[in-house]
Amino acid sequence: MNFLKIGEEILEKHIRIVLNSYFGDVFETSEYYNVACNEPGCGDNANNIYSKRGFILKTNDPWVYYCHNCNTSTTAIKWMKTHFPVNYKNMMMDVMQNKRDTNKSNISFTQKKGSSDRDETYDTKGFQKLTKFPDCVQYCEDRKIPKEIYSKWYYCTTGIYYGRIVITFRNKQGRTYYYQCRSFNNKNGVKYLSRFGDHNSIYNYYNVDPELPVVILEGPIDSIFVENSVAVTGLKLKGDKLKKFKKTYFLLDNDKSAFTKATELLCDDRKYVFNWVKFLKDYPCDKKIKDVNDFILKNLHGIEKLTWDIIEPYFTNNPMDKMYFIVKDEPKKKPKKSFGTSGCF
Repeated sequence: MNFLKIGEEILEKHIRIVLNSYFGDVFETSEYYNVACNEPGCGDNANNIYSKRGFILKTNDPWVYYCHNCNTSTTAIKWMKTHFPVNYKNMMMDVMQNKRDTNKSNISFTQKKGSSDRDETYDTKGFQKLTKFPDCVQYCEDRKIPKEIYSKWYYCTTGIYYGRIVITFRNKQGRTYYYQCRSFNNKNGVKYLSRFGDHNSIYNYYNVDPELPVVILEGPIDSIFVENSVAVTGLKLKGDKLKKFKKTYFLLDNDKSAFTKATELLCDDRKYVFNWVKFLKDYPCDKKIKDVNDFILKNLHGIEKLTWDIIEPYFTNNPMDKMYFIVKDEPKKKPKKSFGTSGCF
């Protein structure tokens, strides 16, 4: 009898009970569940089923809970134990009952206790130099990522990060302090998986000049194309670490979620945020663009990097400018598959 499979079946049973009891509509595929993240302070949109960024990844061993918004990374069991202790207790009782029923002493329902306890050597054993993979190199070249940067990245050939491009975050000495793993050709469900544990997850943090204006972006690839910039890997801005910089300017993506965050920064905190509307009037593109890398690829001026002289005039901390960050709702797409709050498991 396959005891590992019994463990997975029990895990799925109790996770589905949690989703049915505490969450609204949930997207389900054979690879993952997609939910609104319930981590404190995440700010994921629990009311809009089309903008949820919490994922329970079923294809990983062990199962993983990951949020693309706040970058929470942990095992599914640790997530359940932290947020739903009663359900966790019921699940473990189920495991013990199953152990008694099978009359076996070696039944195993083993997953790592938490993100900091993962065996990183095992997780990263599949990291291979990206330059060995022509399709990965072509992807980087197509996005105009300089070779001196992507030659220090990896492609993962096995394990939890399988099939992903590994973007390394390096300090001035060239040592890696963090990495973000991006799905390649959209083969792996959730778009990003990052290094597990409590680490500095700000891209380029140790390489900028903190005495000069520091531009804060969402994604590492975008940061490559902006002078003296860092990337916070999402919209959760890691405020304590950003205090190191004397002058901060937020250049978020050109999309609805980023515009909502920009409005908060502008109106609540009086931070300097980038006005894409005005900028694109002066520097037009041949197609609609969603972020800095998109602009580099499509702008009609041939700009290959955004210097401070180019972008400085388009930052504002005037709350009256919130009018530039209002976007119309796009037509909603019908989900592939979902289950709601009723029914039995």
